[in-house]
Amino acid sequence: RLVELLFAEIASRDLEPVTLVNQYIQKNFADSTVTIDKIAQDLKFNTSYLCERYKQHTNTTISNALTAVRIEEACKLLTASDMKLYEIAYRVGYSNGKYFSKVFQKETGLSPKDYRRLHHA
Repeated sequence: RLVELLFAEIASRDLEPVTLVNQYIQKNFADSTVTIDKIAQDLKFNTSYLCERYKQHTNTTISNALTAVRIEEACKLLTASDMKLYEIAYRVGYSNGKYFSKVFQKETGLSPKDYRRLHHA
């Protein structure tokens, strides 16, 4: 039983950086100044170590995870509000509306305008 507890503790510590990054992203995705270096610095990890651990446990990068959260939130706003696209871009962490549209199209296959037209309630 002691060995099981020890392995459980090691496993939880192994996933701790991933959990911390995910929590950080959920809390700070709207901040357009969030970078991988800033995440690592704020969480008190070496950037290379943090990126490697995250990729190892999630099969994606921190940057991709941040983008996914931002696009998911943008989809919610496009569906449930009449906010202008530049306002949505700003609310989800993009200071440049054109760049937001480009990323959104790459991630969803639709422009924000087309996404809204298809999904707006």
